[in-house]
Amino acid sequence: MELEVYSSPNNLYLRIAGRIILDDVETFKTVVYPLLDQAPPQIAVDLEKAVFIDSAGLGALVGMKTRSSKSASKFALVNPSPEITEVLTISKLITIFDVLTGLNAKTLAVTAAKEHYRVYP
Repeated sequence: MELEVYSSPNNLYLRIAGRIILDDVETFKTVVYPLLDQAPPQIAVDLEKAVFIDSAGLGALVGMKTRSSKSASKFALVNPSPEITEVLTISKLITIFDVLTGLNAKTLAVTAAKEHYRVYP
């Protein structure tokens, strides 16, 4: 998994590429969860370049959504790839996530994923 994290006053924006598997869950716990605890107004996970997600990866997404709900942060998946959309649909998890696509997704990416907001790597 390749992970980029951007943190601005209004957004926590994660860009994930590649495979999201059990081995990556520890990265979420050490890098992402502390940022979630800061209760940003909006949390977005860009999955446009993700190609695979296993059950542990799905659990990590659900965990992020649960943590964001506790702090009243909005949580959304951005442009999930066809492969990720298929897994989310089959698992029926697509119904619990807000999904941004099109112009809304592009606007968020342009405003949130600026180099000076990058905190990881």
